[in-house]
Amino acid sequence: MLTKRQQAEQLHEQGHTNYAEIARHVGVTKETVWEWLGCKHDSDAWELERQRHAAFFNGMTPKQEYSEHIKRRNAQEEKI
Repeated sequence: MLTKRQQAEQLHEQGHTNYAEIARHVGVTKETVWEWLGCKHDSDAWELERQRHAAFFNGMTPKQEYSEHIKRRNAQEEKI
């Protein structure tokens, strides 16, 4: 039988990255999971995701993207 720590490690290896979700499955607090697993972030995956978002939003900041969305929505409502 696996210990709770081993269960948490196994879930993380299976692709679960949300420590709160792992904690619920194992039956411990997320702080305990954090102590066991530490900071396990894939910096390469993070950078690829950042580049994908930048390409999708054409380099706009979230504030700029939201403003553009509001402009487009208001223009559509004026047509109606």
